[in-house]
Amino acid sequence: MILVTALYLGAWTLLVGLYRASIGDAAQPLWLSLPPSTAMMLYVLWPLPALYGLLYAHGFSRWIYTEQDQAEFHSLVEAKRSTTSDDGEGS
Repeated sequence: MILVTALYLGAWTLLVGLYRASIGDAAQPLWLSLPPSTAMMLYVLWPLPALYGLLYAHGFSRWIYTEQDQAEFHSLVEAKRSTTSDDGEGS
């Protein structure tokens, strides 16, 4: 998570530097047919947040919903079902 944040901040800093360097320069080089700061935004800054999503998906079972949480949830559901079936209020 810290690595992704550092990459994002580094890319942002590079974007600001590229934009600052291009001010007043009418003949800028093009990166994939775009000015450097625009190309940086499209090809680096927009895809980087996807890494946060990948980290979340990869670590979900360890950080958010562990096997212990799942077992506790199932025991609570079973306790609730047995309580409601004992009362005669079945669904």
